[in-house]
Amino acid sequence: MSALQELLEQLHDEAARTLLERLKGGKATAAEIAQAINLLKHNGIQCDSKPGSILDEISKDLENYQAGNTIN
Repeated sequence: MSALQELLEQLHDEAARTLLERLKGGKATAAEIAQAINLLKHNGIQCDSKPGSILDEISKDLENYQAGNTIN
């Protein structure tokens, strides 16, 4: 592995760690949350929602919003 590739991997890891710390600490801005989402998306990370999970609730709200329904 080249020195440049190692450096880029370290940069990637540190950026991910910093975003995670900001998210966990409740100090992440909207822009940082978007960056974290993009980091996951660009690295092919995805998850399936489980019934009753917060992701499941967000998914239902999004479906209602897209259908033009009121979100509770």
